[in-house]
Formats: sequence, structure tokens, C-alpha cells
Amino acid sequence: MKVVRFHAPGDVRIEDAPEPTPGPTDVMIRVRACSTCGTDVKISRFGHHHIAPPRVMGHEIAGEITEVGADVTGWRPGDRVQVIAAIPCGTCAECRRGRMTVCPNQVSMGYHFDGGFAEHMVVPHNVLAVDGLNRIPEGLS
Repeated sequence: MKVVRFHAPGDVRIEDAPEPTPGPTDVMIRVRACSTCGTDVKISRFGHHHIAPPRVMGHEIAGEITEVGADVTGWRPGDRVQVIAAIPCGTCAECRRGRMTVCPNQVSMGYHFDGGFAEHMVVPHNVLAVDGLNRIPEGLS
């Protein structure tokens, strides 16, 4: 499959990569859309202190589930989904107060985990643990 991988500032490549395999608490999606935002442009030019290259970029992701880990419930192949970009820990004081957007332990797709500039990607259990996988309603393109 094809991926867009950040190697260093000014060094972003379209590469061939093996299709990933989800673990028992993950799901895999076929990426149908992944937007490029200003942050992606900045990363491609200057890097980011949270990214240890090489890393598949892309954090604004929508797709279709193709595989569900053995321990995952509530999801099935064919479900159309959107993946949150910033993933709170779900356990710190801010998260327990319901203020997950200010979680000091946030990690992100495309930074700490391979992102959506790929044909297929694994949605890690971190996303599922904080209800960060959202169903795309029927009838919405």
C-alpha cells in the first residue's frame, strides 16, 4: 500500500509499506479521506517535537472499518467512521473532570501513532478507550 511518510523537515515521501495488522484491542480502517491542514504543512517543513521519524502523517481521518481486533466490541467491518486527532488519556484529573480537550497527556494520530495518509491504518486502542471513534451517519457522503 502507499503511505506519505515524514522523514525529516523537507523530506516527506510517498512510499510503499506493508498493510498494518491490528492488535486484539485495535481496529483497522480503509482510509477514505484524510485532510491536509496547516499543521501538516508546518510539520513537513519544520518537523515537530512530538514526532520521531519516520512517521506516517495525517490526523484528520475518515474511513471504513475492515478488521476488528478480537477484544473489540461495538464495531464491525463496514462501519464508516471518523477518528479523533488528539487522544486524551482518559484518566488524569482533567479527563476525570470531563475536560478531555485540555488533557496534559494527550497523544495524537500522525504524531505518536501512524496517521491517515495511507490506504489502510490501525486505529489504536487509545482512541477506542476514550470513545474517539465516531460513526459517520448513513446518507452522509
